[in-house]
Amino acid sequence: DGGFSTIYGPPGTSKTFVALDLALHVAHGRDWFGRRVAPGAVVYVSGEGSSGMLLRMKAWRKEKGDDTRAPFALVPSSVNLFDGDGAEALIDDVKSHAGALDVPVRLVVLDTLSRMIGSGDEDRAHDINVVVQSAERIQRETGAHILIVHHSGKDRDRGMRGSNALLGAVDAAIEVSRHEESGICEGKIAKVKDGSADTPFKYTLRQSVLGFDEDGEDITSCVVEPTDASPGVTRGGPKMTAPERVALDALDAALLERGVVPADRDEVPAYV
Repeated sequence: DGGFSTIYGPPGTSKTFVALDLALHVAHGRDWFGRRVAPGAVVYVSGEGSSGMLLRMKAWRKEKGDDTRAPFALVPSSVNLFDGDGAEALIDDVKSHAGALDVPVRLVVLDTLSRMIGSGDEDRAHDINVVVQSAERIQRETGAHILIVHHSGKDRDRGMRGSNALLGAVDAAIEVSRHEESGICEGKIAKVKDGSADTPFKYTLRQSVLGFDEDGEDITSCVVEPTDASPGVTRGGPKMTAPERVALDALDAALLERGVVPADRDEVPAYV
């Protein structure tokens, strides 16, 4: 309650799917990956707009919903936590949603850091600290837990992209990765301030067909599907270079936006 955390990983590793899955479990008061959940209202700030998020929410309701309403509000725009009065505006918005939903807001998700930093620079510790201070102010004023979704850098072994000031400020950090051959994703606790690091949780992305477009083609999205399967062992052979890995991550991110599971990328659809 009232903490500050981050989920981070490369593009195409389903960070937003995981954050949304967690948020909807909180809103519905359901256990998440076997962990107990204290229910409450959720405000999800989607800096990349609403179209993709609405499809993901629709897929979640179809595959995991039970026709019950939950106290969940989507804010389909970025909030500038570096310049101006973005934090104050979001605080007012969260309080307004709490009143309309008639239940305290327990979780606020900011997706992603790059959409919330305005003219700030992710590589500068000063700029990240300004965003952190804004997030902490939102936490104090609303009492909600603040979760920031962020990217990892080109060198995944070095953790989050940009300054490490965010990692230093959060109470907990979850690093998400995806095994390239099996498509199995894993979330592990990269940091926890109070308590012990839990065992990693593993999942796959299951495609959900939501309808048909004007050309009669499937409209699809994906949902998080917990799994106990082993990610497997990477086969021998040449290791990808950094540019090749960046290109593959970009392809996987584009596929996810189209509701195509990256593990199924034997052929690249013409519309990507």
